[in-house]
Amino acid sequence: MGTLAIEVKNVSKSFGRKTVLRNVSFEVPEHTIFGMIGPNGAGKSTTLDIIAGFKHADQGTVEILGEEVRRDSASGKVGLMLQDTALYSYLTVEETLQFFAKLYPHPLNVQEVLTMLHLEEALHTQVRRLSGGQKRKLDFGVAVIGAPPIVILDEPTTGFDPTSKRDTWNAIKGLRNYGTTVLLTTQMMDEAEYLCDHVAVLINGSLNVTGTVGDVKKQFNSMSLVRMTLSQSAPAAGHWQAIRTEVSGNVITFETLEPAVLISEVTKELQEQGIGVEDMDVSSASLEEVLIQLTANNQGGGRD
Repeated sequence: MGTLAIEVKNVSKSFGRKTVLRNVSFEVPEHTIFGMIGPNGAGKSTTLDIIAGFKHADQGTVEILGEEVRRDSASGKVGLMLQDTALYSYLTVEETLQFFAKLYPHPLNVQEVLTMLHLEEALHTQVRRLSGGQKRKLDFGVAVIGAPPIVILDEPTTGFDPTSKRDTWNAIKGLRNYGTTVLLTTQMMDEAEYLCDHVAVLINGSLNVTGTVGDVKKQFNSMSLVRMTLSQSAPAAGHWQAIRTEVSGNVITFETLEPAVLISEVTKELQEQGIGVEDMDVSSASLEEVLIQLTANNQGGGRD
């Protein structure tokens, strides 16, 4: 796997009687984009807080670039974009980036960061007058301006419009050009599939699956998704061999372990009702479907 940027070993954390993390272990190789995915309350943000040194694990250890993390020991090695970041309201976008750039020995060029994030038009706008999306972009800029070897991003594009989201995705991918390792959390599976080399699926404080996006999906290749577009409105679901059936207008979607058997029996029944199949698509499980299935197999809730 190569040199490790981050190594999390058997980390557990509780708040009072509530167990938030249970023996979580994973490795983040250098110069990769690693995604922690899972539903709300899975424990993702708590894991990031422990990696960044803001919280202490009850048991287990975290190493960043081979050094065990203790309070503030990650400072200078890690750029952070958390869900709540404090910026100076009366500084402009340019002044904010210039201020944080001066805190580091070899920062990125301010104009380069502005261009990367498409914030040039907001150059002289005070932070207090920025839109929510612009503030989040500036948060990202602050996280990367110091050219740290590792950048941690907590839900980096939540609430973004499609254009801003795509801009930020491209900026995250562009960090590879600086040799940066990225650890991010997300609930958006399209984001994880587009960005991540490796993912860890965290549900109710426990790690369920880790690996490359392809490897994680392959573990669920036994499940297939069948979508049929019909010549008229779809009938109510029959007694078909499907794990899940969803009907929307003239489109019917199945999750099944036996796609050939299902297609045969469904098309036969539809023909008997005089309903034609205009289009059909069969695919393996997406990352989103994997997460839905894993979440359904787990009970209870956690705390992020």
